[in-house]
Amino acid sequence: MDPMQLVRDLAVAVITVVGVIVPTVLAGKRETKAAVTPTYDKLQTQVSSLWARQDLQVATIDALTKRVSLLERRDEAWQRGWDDLQRNWPDWRKHDTPPPYPTDKL
Repeated sequence: MDPMQLVRDLAVAVITVVGVIVPTVLAGKRETKAAVTPTYDKLQTQVSSLWARQDLQVATIDALTKRVSLLERRDEAWQRGWDDLQRNWPDWRKHDTPPPYPTDKL
């Protein structure tokens, strides 16, 4: 076999392979991108939704923390009022008016 013919046949084979493989690979990449893009979009939507829920939960936690703090302060005020009433009962009995309300009314 002629070496030049062998080189030509090899070149034709390489060009044919490249002509078949490259478009196939590119088509596969396009298909992969088309399949992955909606998944990323859905994931982005889910992440945004989770961040919004977390923000709402943090706001709820902050509001509940403030409420608990208020209730603890009121409880302490009532306890101090009760302790004062017990400690000074003989004096309070002599007054015409009851002892003051220990905390602001809600």
